[in-house]
Amino acid sequence: SLGQWGWTVATLGGPGPQERLRRLEALPVDDGFTTAALLRAAFAFPKGFFDGREDVAPSRLSDGAVYRHYRRGWAEAARLADDSGP
Repeated sequence: SLGQWGWTVATLGGPGPQERLRRLEALPVDDGFTTAALLRAAFAFPKGFFDGREDVAPSRLSDGAVYRHYRRGWAEAARLADDSGP
Protein backbone atom coordinates (compact mmCIF):
# COMPACT_ATOMS: atom_id res chain seq x y z
CA SER A 1 0.00 0.00 0.00
CA LEU A 2 1.26 3.47 -0.78
CA GLY A 3 -0.81 5.13 1.91
CA GLN A 4 -0.99 8.69 0.68
CA TRP A 5 -2.19 7.64 -2.75
CA GLY A 6 -4.65 4.96 -1.76
CA TRP A 7 -3.57 2.63 -4.59
CA THR A 8 -0.81 0.10 -5.05
CA VAL A 9 2.10 -0.01 -7.48
CA ALA A 10 3.76 -3.38 -7.76
CA THR A 11 5.88 -5.34 -10.18
CA LEU A 12 7.33 -8.83 -10.10
CA GLY A 13 10.37 -7.74 -12.07
CA GLY A 14 11.81 -5.18 -14.40
CA PRO A 15 12.03 -1.46 -13.72
CA GLY A 16 10.38 0.07 -10.68
CA PRO A 17 7.34 2.33 -10.89
CA GLN A 18 9.26 5.60 -11.17
CA GLU A 19 11.30 4.32 -14.11
CA ARG A 20 8.20 2.91 -15.81
CA LEU A 21 6.46 6.27 -15.40
CA ARG A 22 9.51 8.14 -16.77
CA ARG A 23 9.23 6.08 -19.94
CA LEU A 24 5.48 6.65 -20.27
CA GLU A 25 4.52 9.19 -22.91
CA ALA A 26 0.75 8.68 -22.84
CA LEU A 27 -1.66 6.72 -20.68
CA PRO A 28 -3.30 3.63 -22.19
CA VAL A 29 -6.72 4.92 -21.04
CA ASP A 30 -7.88 8.55 -21.19
CA ASP A 31 -10.02 9.22 -18.12
CA GLY A 32 -10.22 12.94 -18.84
CA PHE A 33 -8.22 13.82 -15.73
CA THR A 34 -5.09 11.76 -15.14
CA THR A 35 -1.95 12.51 -17.14
CA ALA A 36 1.47 10.89 -17.26
CA ALA A 37 2.92 14.05 -15.68
CA LEU A 38 0.37 13.87 -12.85
CA LEU A 39 1.32 10.26 -12.11
CA ARG A 40 5.02 11.17 -12.11
CA ALA A 41 4.29 14.02 -9.69
CA ALA A 42 2.66 11.53 -7.29
CA PHE A 43 6.21 10.39 -6.47
CA ALA A 44 7.28 13.88 -5.31
CA PHE A 45 7.09 14.30 -1.53
CA PRO A 46 7.84 17.35 0.62
CA LYS A 47 11.20 17.76 2.31
CA GLY A 48 11.38 15.67 5.47
CA PHE A 49 8.42 13.46 4.50
CA PHE A 50 10.46 10.29 4.95
CA ASP A 51 12.29 11.34 8.12
CA GLY A 52 11.99 8.52 10.64
CA ARG A 53 10.94 5.94 8.07
CA GLU A 54 13.43 3.49 9.58
CA ASP A 55 11.17 3.42 12.64
CA VAL A 56 8.20 2.05 10.65
CA ALA A 57 8.17 -1.70 10.22
CA PRO A 58 6.61 -3.19 7.10
CA SER A 59 3.25 -4.91 7.37
CA ARG A 60 3.15 -8.66 7.00
CA LEU A 61 0.23 -11.06 6.76
CA SER A 62 0.74 -11.88 10.44
CA ASP A 63 1.39 -8.30 11.59
CA GLY A 64 -0.40 -5.11 10.47
CA ALA A 65 2.43 -2.73 11.39
CA VAL A 66 1.46 -0.01 8.89
CA TYR A 67 -2.14 -0.09 10.12
CA ARG A 68 -0.95 0.48 13.70
CA HIS A 69 1.32 3.32 12.52
CA TYR A 70 -1.56 5.11 10.78
CA ARG A 71 -3.87 4.50 13.73
CA ARG A 72 -1.37 6.19 16.07
CA GLY A 73 -1.11 9.09 13.62
CA TRP A 74 -4.89 9.53 13.44
CA ALA A 75 -5.14 9.37 17.26
CA GLU A 76 -2.48 12.10 17.52
CA ALA A 77 -4.29 14.25 14.96
CA ALA A 78 -7.55 13.84 16.90
CA ARG A 79 -5.83 14.90 20.14
CA LEU A 80 -4.39 17.98 18.44
CA ALA A 81 -7.82 18.86 17.05
CA ASP A 82 -9.40 18.47 20.51
CA ASP A 83 -6.72 20.68 22.09
CA SER A 84 -7.22 23.51 19.60
CA GLY A 85 -10.26 24.81 21.47
CA PRO A 86 -13.09 26.97 20.13
